[in-house]
Amino acid sequence: MEKLRTPITVNAVYILLLGLITLSPGMVSSVFGYAVGDAGVLRVLSGTLLGLGVLLWGIASNVSKYGSRDARGDRDGHRYAVVAVGMGRTPVYASQRWSSDHH
Repeated sequence: MEKLRTPITVNAVYILLLGLITLSPGMVSSVFGYAVGDAGVLRVLSGTLLGLGVLLWGIASNVSKYGSRDARGDRDGHRYAVVAVGMGRTPVYASQRWSSDHH
């Protein structure tokens, strides 16, 4: 399980950086070349990315706990993975909804 620590940490740092970049419409336009039309949607995306990054950082800090079986045979890591996938899907669905309402 320790071999997962580095890739999860790298993903956590990347997601946290994306969350920090998306806090500012000016940063989004300079980094990604995208003109932001609605700063509110950008803030929702930023909050989701920051939350996901913190969750991944917590998982990476103790991979043996969150990726192993407990005494009952349950996988704690599975629960956290479901939360992480759910948080990762939120900005996708929100942007699809937003784009269908504005076009």
